[in-house]
Amino acid sequence: MLRILKDHGNFFVSIVIAVMPLCAACSGDTTTRAIPKDTSEPAVQAVTTTVFLVRHAEKAGPSDPEFVGASDSDPPLNTSGLARARELARTLGDANVTAIYSSPYERTRATVRPLAAQLGFETREHPAADIIGLVGLIEANNRGGVVLIAGHSNTVPALIEAFGAGQVPPIEEAWEYDNLYIVTVEIAGRARVNKLKYGALSSPGDSS
Repeated sequence: MLRILKDHGNFFVSIVIAVMPLCAACSGDTTTRAIPKDTSEPAVQAVTTTVFLVRHAEKAGPSDPEFVGASDSDPPLNTSGLARARELARTLGDANVTAIYSSPYERTRATVRPLAAQLGFETREHPAADIIGLVGLIEANNRGGVVLIAGHSNTVPALIEAFGAGQVPPIEEAWEYDNLYIVTVEIAGRARVNKLKYGALSSPGDSS
């Protein structure tokens, strides 16, 4: 696992580009296969879809000034969460992101808002519980692209598994906000996942 600290700047993007095929152009397998003489079927090109997944950043509680006017079911981000959202934009600003998805909650929308504004994108909202539906939507509409998803401590691992990358350890609901998962999905349905860290490192003593 690579651990990238917040003060490394664009060095993160250089590592991601070096180790992960973020687009078909930098995949090592884009050559059209020769068509056998005994068939007229077209050759299949390798297409790689890269999906970044994060849990929403730190959310505000009733004692935080950011919580004023909010509801317990849909809190905004606190100061630490807003800083993490900006760090996510800095981290992925040069990663060739082509689409951004979030669940329809303020804490997930706010986590991707700085990057969406920086790229001039509209965040596409999708119900948090519809794991299979979101995976199918991305496979249909974003194949070959680079996608960012902001989800929740329970939905991010479920999405990774639904993409075919296997199971990852549970995300600690109380304090774990610094994981950045990179799922690489190949056209044949094969997928793999890498986990990085971004922003301020989370620890069990933290809570939001």
